[in-house]
Amino acid sequence: MFDIESFEKNLRTQWLGANFLYREEAGSTNTEMKKIRSAELDHGTVLLADTQLEGRGQYDRKWYSEPGKNLTFTIGFRPGSPERLSLLTLASGWAIIKIIQNRFDQQCSLQLPNDIIISGNKVAGILTENIFNGVNLDRVLIGIGFNVNQTEFPAEVGRATSLQLLRQNPVPREELMCYLLESIEETYQKWEKKDPELIHQVNRSISGFGEWVNISVNNRPEPEKVKFLGINEEGHLLILTKEFEVKKFTHEQIRIQPGD
Repeated sequence: MFDIESFEKNLRTQWLGANFLYREEAGSTNTEMKKIRSAELDHGTVLLADTQLEGRGQYDRKWYSEPGKNLTFTIGFRPGSPERLSLLTLASGWAIIKIIQNRFDQQCSLQLPNDIIISGNKVAGILTENIFNGVNLDRVLIGIGFNVNQTEFPAEVGRATSLQLLRQNPVPREELMCYLLESIEETYQKWEKKDPELIHQVNRSISGFGEWVNISVNNRPEPEKVKFLGINEEGHLLILTKEFEVKKFTHEQIRIQPGD
């Protein structure tokens, strides 16, 4: 089981995870976070489940996680504005990549729309849900599934890996959780301040950035390659066609296949 006492003792964030909720078992951590009343949800609340029975990925795909082996959690943010939320999702991905690369010496990339990939294998995924109360943004839920100590995956999952498989040693989940929240908090603050360096960092982490690539838009393959120019300050993805026309999309709309 996740050692809450060890985690809380070693967490060095200013506010992220100060309100930490633990569930031994939950359907989906995003769904659990939705149940919390608006007046009772603090900015930066984190809800972690040791066993997630109904984990979801993008497009309602199932996220399989072996109980007690990985990290499945949701962060509840309460930004003051609904602007640039797509960038917040991508920035959260970058924050995870930074920990994998700096702490575990594993090169990885963000594969749009929401997967973190090492050598073609998925190690983590993100599911963001923006919850509105009428026209007002109530909360942003960023759900994260991270393969930590799982060593076998069912065939329907596709290509997947974990930190333990890559390092040949188990990874303390409590320590990793501290690293992740510290990195995400730092990245959120850059996002909130509209730090232009964040755009450059995120772009460099996205698979296919600066390349001529094949893309699918709303699950429909485009016939010609385009050049992927990265994201702008709103989090929209920019592509350049062979006719020198720049087009923009949300990261949910587009899938990129890097060129050879």
